[in-house]
Amino acid sequence: MFRIFKRTKIDDRIKVKLLNRLSKVSDPDLIRWVDNIHTGLGRNISEMRKSLTHSDKDQALAYIDDSRQGAVSLLAALQVMEERITRP
Repeated sequence: MFRIFKRTKIDDRIKVKLLNRLSKVSDPDLIRWVDNIHTGLGRNISEMRKSLTHSDKDQALAYIDDSRQGAVSLLAALQVMEERITRP
């Protein structure tokens, strides 16, 4: 039997808050932010892999949700960086 899970959509307010916050930080801090998010996502995926091999599906779902939020954070940071680079 298949179970259909409702996909959770990330609240756009999170991205808007991050865009506002990140637009006020310096370039080195923005790069550090991107690096930290990237590192966190890697660790999160590693932990999710362990959860899946130990049949801890509920924990894996929590890691998926965290990864989704991390991905939104990374996209927001990259958007700010791109706007700074392309701004005349």
